[in-house]
Amino acid sequence: MRNTWDGPSALLFREAGFKSIATSSAALASGLGRIDGTHAVSRDEHLDHAALLTSVSGLPVNGDFEDGYGKTSRRCPGYCRRCDCPRAGRHRCRGHHR
Repeated sequence: MRNTWDGPSALLFREAGFKSIATSSAALASGLGRIDGTHAVSRDEHLDHAALLTSVSGLPVNGDFEDGYGKTSRRCPGYCRRCDCPRAGRHRCRGHHR
């Protein structure tokens, strides 16, 4: 699964024949000129970005969004369910919750 950074890269991967795409907190933070891993990008910004990628490409998206924005790993699945866009996978919490 290829990691997309923006709408044009999502389109390139669709045109190349990929059936799903991925994005990450590093991809979005870097594109916005922010530092990844510090919650400099909000949960809603991540969800909007994932929705944009799937809207542009029509492909399901897999997201790796920081630490899941939950204080415990139990909060991460709720974050995943909030995204209305088709998902190719599920965020996997990395265990370093704030």
